[in-house]
Amino acid sequence: MKVTLKTIAEESGFSITTVSRALAGYDDVNEQTRQRIIEIATRLGYQPNLPARHLRSKHTHTIGMVILRTAHFSDPFFMELLSGVGLAASEEGYDLLLSAQMRGEEELSAYRRMVAGGRLDGMV
Repeated sequence: MKVTLKTIAEESGFSITTVSRALAGYDDVNEQTRQRIIEIATRLGYQPNLPARHLRSKHTHTIGMVILRTAHFSDPFFMELLSGVGLAASEEGYDLLLSAQMRGEEELSAYRRMVAGGRLDGMV
């Protein structure tokens, strides 16, 4: 059974709105209430609906990184660089999407469309 905000609300006795605001970190929710809701959500195995959250926030929490087609994944320096970028993104709550460099003028416009279309928050 999928655990929803409604499930947590029924289990906790709080309204769906209160549950939603508590889990989203709004500061108008009493701290004891928030902790109780978080405990119940954790116990029930609640996973937020990320696509819905992204629609509301207008952010995907995903950044793209363009790598050259000539990049050698066996090169330790290159792998350290990718690892560092991925770790830094993760620490800030972002996912990293790698893209191999395209050819010609269509390259830049394709990346711009990804960002403008809301598929990515930015590119490196």
